Amino acid sequence: MGIVLLGNRFYVASADYGLVIEYLQDGIEFAISGGGRAGKEVIKGGDLVRFAGACFAAGYGIDGFQKEVIGGLYIEPDRVRVLVSGSLNDRVFVKIKPEHLLEIAYVSFGRFYPKEGVLSVANHSLEYRLSPEGVHLLLKEEGNQESVFVNKSVVALLLGAIEVSFIGKLTGSAKVQLEGENKSLYVDEFIEPKEDPNTVVVDYLTTKDGRQEVSKPLHAWVVHLRDLARDLSKSPSGVLRAFLKKHGIDYSRKFLISVKSGKDKRVQVRLPMHFAKGLALLLQRWFYARD
Repeated sequence: MGIVLLGNRFYVASADYGLVIEYLQDGIEFAISGGGRAGKEVIKGGDLVRFAGACFAAGYGIDGFQKEVIGGLYIEPDRVRVLVSGSLNDRVFVKIKPEHLLEIAYVSFGRFYPKEGVLSVANHSLEYRLSPEGVHLLLKEEGNQESVFVNKSVVALLLGAIEVSFIGKLTGSAKVQLEGENKSLYVDEFIEPKEDPNTVVVDYLTTKDGRQEVSKPLHAWVVHLRDLARDLSKSPSGVLRAFLKKHGIDYSRKFLISVKSGKDKRVQVRLPMHFAKGLALLLQRWFYARD
């Protein structure tokens, strides 16, 4: 499999299928053909951010990524599927190597990048609008909302915080200082075990008396491990994920972005982790753009 750029199109060829990414004026068209079947999907706006982030997460093998669905397009850890033209549920697919998934993620914003859009799941949404001076963000959480402006001079810090959360290395909430506003912007990672919090889990702790077996409800382990990680200057999410994997407990990872204003008011938005990576790719493209 290889990727070739000809004019406004990227061609990805394999033994059985052909994949074409065509740059449009306001997005891309993603098409697969082979075996007598073909399908395509047009991707624009915030969907392009999700697409780029999903391709990167799939190629990188990021912990917790399972799939992203955009219309008739499915991005999965080792392949991409698209609805066959004229069909209701038949999809043509192509297996893509990790390095090519990453390449697709990078070229998604090659000719066009959406300067405004919305990333949302359920009652959580993040609206963005890019300007020459910086980034306007509007966070909405179940009826509550808060807006901030991130000056271009500190966007690199926001990018760094997003990237570190993506790879699961944050040692605590990363604060992005906002100029001229009585508000604070924070980036973090949220881990949610998919298990009853009262489930008793048995593990071992090392104390001054040696290694001891300890039984605690899952919710108590979560608190203990987060406190332990902070004391050791380690990533709380990383320590918790390692513990959950050890005990075969499934979990979900979320990107957490929040705005605090005043003493008690805080609006928090939780989004899939690959949304964050897509946003980082977009911000990076905009940051260095000359248009």
